[in-house]
Amino acid sequence: MLLLPLKLLKENDGLLHKYQSIFSYTLVDEYQDTNSVQYLLLKLLSQRNLNIACVGDDDQSIYGWRGADVNNILNFEKDFSGAKIIRLEKELSLYKKYSWCRKEFNIEQQRST
Repeated sequence: MLLLPLKLLKENDGLLHKYQSIFSYTLVDEYQDTNSVQYLLLKLLSQRNLNIACVGDDDQSIYGWRGADVNNILNFEKDFSGAKIIRLEKELSLYKKYSWCRKEFNIEQQRST
């Protein structure tokens, strides 16, 4: 399912340019679970605009058995020059605190009604 589009984009510059202009921005979630073909498609489609956002956690790479390559996320800065890594450890802990407070607030609201 992925090999044919990759082959077509590699062999047909017109088709590649068409899809590069359609996809001005690319967002990939769970990037740690991408395989080599998905990586190559991302590389091809994003090389014109370089507007890529990938979200992932190398500690959560669990799909190696089905072809996922954790090196895709580990080598992101090297493979996409100019990329900026934003670590969310602090933001995540704030989110957890916020979620806890929101839950407690909702419980209090339910008690008072």
